[in-house]
Amino acid sequence: MFKNGLHLKITGTKAVLALNPLKRIPFFLMFFILLIGLVYSEPGAPRMWIPAVIAVLSLLGGLYTEKWIFNKSTDTVTAFRGLLFWGERSRFPLSSIREVRFTESGNEIRKKRSILFIFLHDGEMHNVDSAYGRAQCENLYKRAQLIADFCGRKLTIPKQHDVENTQLYAPRPYRQGPEHF
Repeated sequence: MFKNGLHLKITGTKAVLALNPLKRIPFFLMFFILLIGLVYSEPGAPRMWIPAVIAVLSLLGGLYTEKWIFNKSTDTVTAFRGLLFWGERSRFPLSSIREVRFTESGNEIRKKRSILFIFLHDGEMHNVDSAYGRAQCENLYKRAQLIADFCGRKLTIPKQHDVENTQLYAPRPYRQGPEHF
C-alpha cells in the first residue's frame, strides 16, 4: 500500500529528491480518527492504551520526512531523514561527489531490488534511495540517471554476477561417519 520512493523535482540550479507529502495523509487521517475515538470513549474503558499507542505511531509516521537537496549555485548537497526537525542531517559539497551508483539485484525467482548510492572523493558513501519490484526499480533508475546528469557525473552500474545460474538453495552435503554426529 505504501511504496517508498522519493520524487525528484529539478528547477534550474536545484534538484530536490523528497518524500511525497501526500503519503503523510493516511497517517494523519488514522491519527485523527483514533484521537476522536479516544476523546469520545468512556473514561474507564479497558485497553484504551492500544488505540493511544497506534495513534502516536500514526502521528510519528505522518511527521517522518526524507529530503535530498542538490544545489549547484551553493555547491552543496543537503540530506535529512527524520521527524520534522529531529533526525539525521548531512551536508557536503556537490563537487565532492565521485560517482553516482545504481545497483540492482534479483531475478525471476526473487523480487528485484535496487539501491541508489552516492560516493564521495573521501570514500564516504550515502544510501540515497532504494526500491523493490520491477516498476519501482525502473523509476529509481530514471531518477538516478537524472541525478547523475544534474551532478555532472556518469551513472555507474556495477556488473551483476549471473544470478539466474546461481543455485539459491544448495542442498546440504550428506555426512557419513560417527565423527559428524
